[in-house]
Amino acid sequence: MVTRLECLIITSICSAKRVVVLQYRTSHGLVDEYEELPEVSMRQFQTVIKSWVGLNGKKGTEGTVTAIRLTGGVPAALFTAANDRTSSIRWIEPGVEYMIMGPRLTKRDCVRMANLQV
Repeated sequence: MVTRLECLIITSICSAKRVVVLQYRTSHGLVDEYEELPEVSMRQFQTVIKSWVGLNGKKGTEGTVTAIRLTGGVPAALFTAANDRTSSIRWIEPGVEYMIMGPRLTKRDCVRMANLQV
């Protein structure tokens, strides 16, 4: 069972940027879903994902980034902590950039939750 706890709207003082944060209580603990206006296009985001993947294993980085496709072929970046215990996911759909994260989410959890959104 998933229970939505609260919705926060965060506005930056320096810009017109807004982030909506939805917080859910799940069997995996608290999960945050961030929604904001994207700073790049969907096509540009694919290039960003490739650059993140290219940083895997480089000095000064921790964890890994994996390029995946969600339902309908939507490109996404799946982030996994160095201890392989925590993951988060990020993707863009027309007009909205999403990120889902939680302290106990596995790669599989992230992909499943993201596919519920697309």
